[in-house]
Amino acid sequence: MAMTLIFYLARLFFAVHLWLPLVFYFSPVRKKYANPKYLATKELKSHFFKNLLSTYIFIHWFGRFYDKRLSLRNIFNAFYFPLFWTLQDAATENNENYNEQLKEIKSDILLTIVDKNTFETLVGKVLVAQKNSMQQLSGDLSMAELACITAEKAGYSFLLFASMVNTQLSEDSKQTLYNFGEVLQLADDALDVYDDSAESITTLANSLSLAQFEAYYHEKTQILLSQIKTKELLAITIVCVAIGYVQIDNLKKLPHQVYLNFPRKQLICDMQKFKFIKAFVKVVYREYKSYSKTLFALK
Repeated sequence: MAMTLIFYLARLFFAVHLWLPLVFYFSPVRKKYANPKYLATKELKSHFFKNLLSTYIFIHWFGRFYDKRLSLRNIFNAFYFPLFWTLQDAATENNENYNEQLKEIKSDILLTIVDKNTFETLVGKVLVAQKNSMQQLSGDLSMAELACITAEKAGYSFLLFASMVNTQLSEDSKQTLYNFGEVLQLADDALDVYDDSAESITTLANSLSLAQFEAYYHEKTQILLSQIKTKELLAITIVCVAIGYVQIDNLKKLPHQVYLNFPRKQLICDMQKFKFIKAFVKVVYREYKSYSKTLFALK
């Protein structure tokens, strides 16, 4: 079991750190858009490359999820995703005008999209979800409202990704993809608990008790994992959701949940530090082992 997990992790490492960065280097997106005209500030550039790394992981995950090899052209399309994501976030959150850049990017994407109507519909849903997420600044949202905003913000974004790479999915597959986005957004909120608190952004991670948030995260994670149909995809999914558990365990070490009373570095899950890498490996193995019977039944 351990050797199988190591094999899957090695494949993921190769894809994320070698193969996909090489493909990106030769992609039209890097040649045309990775420059100051579109990424004008250090913050935008940093945000883009952070989103690009997430996209590398997601491309590898999605290739196993879709169970068909993505063509090189569709992988090139996937690199529009972090660019669109970065500029749209900046436009929504900072009220900055990137309409011209976004319009040009959207025009280029549409040249390669087969189902243009679905793409346009999903772009609209993502924009609405991002605008709705600004309500998180009010601090006056119920748990149900926060849960809906959290799910829609990432869930529709991941369905948009599927549209960008020209894949036709069943309704069940769309729901799994939506759920995957929701779980990763919850993990991201847990990782950003200090910064969100400092900026008065209300999330489930900083408004629920830690016990409540852990239970909610676990519930959503178990629903997602129950929908996975192959061994490798299950292993990669566990790797993706493990970071949320690592951060929850990190927050448990604090004596209370008034997060701004602690130094920011105490709330950061720095995966370049050995103690967090060790904790991450432990969580991945624990979750993988707990699903060993399920993995045995899968192909």
